[in-house]
Amino acid sequence: MGLLRGLLTWSGRGDWRVCPLDSADLSGPAVASLGELDWPALGRAAREERIRLAVLDLDDPLSRYWQEAELTPCITYSENKDRADLTAKNLIRLPGGGVRFEALWENTLCRVTLAPGACSLYEALEVMACALAAGVEPRRSAAYLSRLSAGGGL
Repeated sequence: MGLLRGLLTWSGRGDWRVCPLDSADLSGPAVASLGELDWPALGRAAREERIRLAVLDLDDPLSRYWQEAELTPCITYSENKDRADLTAKNLIRLPGGGVRFEALWENTLCRVTLAPGACSLYEALEVMACALAAGVEPRRSAAYLSRLSAGGGL
């Protein structure tokens, strides 16, 4: 959650709250549930119309089902599925354990470099997709993640 909070603040979207999906108050601008998705909580939030948009990993079978069944509007991400809204392309493992990839969103391709231990590929994609839901374009998210990995004082 801290990585997403930092990105939203850095991008001028600090008015957005990052909170648990089962939070009693999801009113106002909020992004919920980073990490392991709580499917029952997501279902309740969707039924109660407390969420407007789900951020889903299309490489996960349950997420694909949720998206294909159109249970709620969603933004999707994937390492290898071109039908996702945000897709990692041209993955390169760097010496020392870092990762470089290009994030494809619509017709925009932006390079992301992750230092070892900064976050995983999937964490980066999830943070970028959540930020996209908050109105932060992937190019801005990519700049944040790459600068953070380079040790740039954010």
